[in-house]
Amino acid sequence: MTPRGSRCFQLDLYETWAIDQDRRIDQDEASIELRYALADWGKIPLSPTLYLEYAEHSRDPNTLEGKLLFGEDLSRRWHWGLNLACEQELSGTSNTELAATKRTNTTPQPPFAVNSRVAGGCPWRRPSDSVRFAR
Repeated sequence: MTPRGSRCFQLDLYETWAIDQDRRIDQDEASIELRYALADWGKIPLSPTLYLEYAEHSRDPNTLEGKLLFGEDLSRRWHWGLNLACEQELSGTSNTELAATKRTNTTPQPPFAVNSRVAGGCPWRRPSDSVRFAR
């Protein structure tokens, strides 16, 4: 989700570590994400944002994922979002995953509000896998 009132690039770097059954610590994944909001929040209908992620996995094939993110404030308290995603394995079986995720949520109001960052909602996800055949 893009910050309200700002058109921006957002760059995130992640590193994930895991502990195996022998209690050894190992790097599991390192990834880089880039998001770009096409306009200030609310200036274009559905406030589209482009998302690209490259992930290097220690045990699984590396992946490249692209998403088209949409979001809209339905009212002061109600919010809606839709993500369309395509993730491609870059080696191995070259599996491709297509997914759509939709969410509608609300920001709780007193007396239920703990703080302004707490929200509740109803997510929906529809994944689809396919395997690309060797040429």
